Amino acid sequence: MSAWDMYWLLRLDGIRTATESFSVLSGILATLGIILYIASCEAMNKDDAEAEIAHKFLKRPMYIISTLFVFFIFLVVALPTTKQMAAIIVVPKIVNNEQIQEIPENLLELCNEWTKDKIKEIKGTDK
Repeated sequence: MSAWDMYWLLRLDGIRTATESFSVLSGILATLGIILYIASCEAMNKDDAEAEIAHKFLKRPMYIISTLFVFFIFLVVALPTTKQMAAIIVVPKIVNNEQIQEIPENLLELCNEWTKDKIKEIKGTDK
């Protein structure tokens, strides 16, 4: 693992926290935008020229902020924490390592030999 990979691995929690903050902020702005947009729609029904200008002015930012909100929510869900990313990187290397996979077989053989020796000792002392 390079220093660059390690840096990003350790920064994941900070990135995730910033993304959560941006999603909360964009959610609040999207909610306010929707409320103002609905209010401008109601005012447009009264044939108010200012309401029509406000309606056109709010339409694009509302879509942009709502899209950002959905994007940040997706990032919060998709970004792993530092612990999760460490597991994603480390666990496959451990599981796929042939030396580690051989340890249980060697350990089992050692246990079998020790057990056989103990059984012989017990049978030898009983006579």
